Amino acid sequence: GNKFEALGKFSSIFNDMKPSFFLEYCMVDDFASRLKTMRVARDFTQGELGKYSDLPESLISHYERGAREPSLENFRRLCSGLGCTATDLLGI
Repeated sequence: GNKFEALGKFSSIFNDMKPSFFLEYCMVDDFASRLKTMRVARDFTQGELGKYSDLPESLISHYERGAREPSLENFRRLCSGLGCTATDLLGI
């Protein structure tokens, strides 16, 4: 087979997976690293982002380590504190 056939077989594997797989396996680590990258790019400490987002510094730390996932409301607060859009923070 050619490269495109192999790619087709590979992509069909992902099509068969449940969306939760991507959220749990791919997006959690990506979100954690993206959150930290965006915070550091703005030269914010975790405490400063917490203050701007009206969230505890410890919660920012949990999010950046991937230990916890934000609620929709806290996600909105993070976007506000970072001055970014939801799609920026999600990386989509």
